[in-house]
Amino acid sequence: MSLKTAVIFTGPTTTGKTDIATALAKRFDGEIINSDRLYVYSFLRIGSGLSDTLESSDVARHLYGICGPSDILCADEYVRRIEELVPKILSRKKLPIIEGCSSIYNPALIESNRQPGRTFHYSPIIALRWPSGTNLRSRIEKRLEQMFEEGLLQEATAIFNSGYKSIHPIEISVVYNPLMKYLDGNLTLADAKEKIIDRFIEVAHMQLEKFETIPEIQWIEANPNTPQRTLQQAIEIITGVCR
Repeated sequence: MSLKTAVIFTGPTTTGKTDIATALAKRFDGEIINSDRLYVYSFLRIGSGLSDTLESSDVARHLYGICGPSDILCADEYVRRIEELVPKILSRKKLPIIEGCSSIYNPALIESNRQPGRTFHYSPIIALRWPSGTNLRSRIEKRLEQMFEEGLLQEATAIFNSGYKSIHPIEISVVYNPLMKYLDGNLTLADAKEKIIDRFIEVAHMQLEKFETIPEIQWIEANPNTPQRTLQQAIEIITGVCR
């Protein structure tokens, strides 16, 4: 396998990227690099999905939980860190797999592909999308309910009591922002949940629209009922590039 490339594995939220990326890392002896804007924050775990992502301890992961509450990891700084990290992973004869749904970080990486004199490239660029007719609202409702069962409200309360209700990562969060308004007495919990679901759907479609403008992306329709088929398609794409 060629070790002069880093895979970008992206797509809108709720498409099942994390599980597939983990399976790909195991299949290709790879290491996963985060490209989600909230996963960089160590104190946002349940509502961001970071806790679930880090459950797989048998795969090396990078750029997760590296920022404190007051930090902001802009696109330029993110790219700089990736450009330093990928060659180190390649030198270990490992395949870098950059996984996440950021419509800011991922396009910035793809744009850097066009720089002359590069020693490695981001290729292939794979994105998952939902099958036609997917009930996105139902999927998000189930995901949100699971978060509450895992202690989301308790986590949000601790963040609120720490005085972090208006900091940048909370302001941009689909989940935490409405919960801060609930804890501040400006929303009922039912209204906060509804706002989370509506905003999740809005952001997911915005991400999809953004990624659809990137011609380099190879798309896979990810049916949650057939994850092995999705995995096999991704394997075939990567194998075709990284020979």
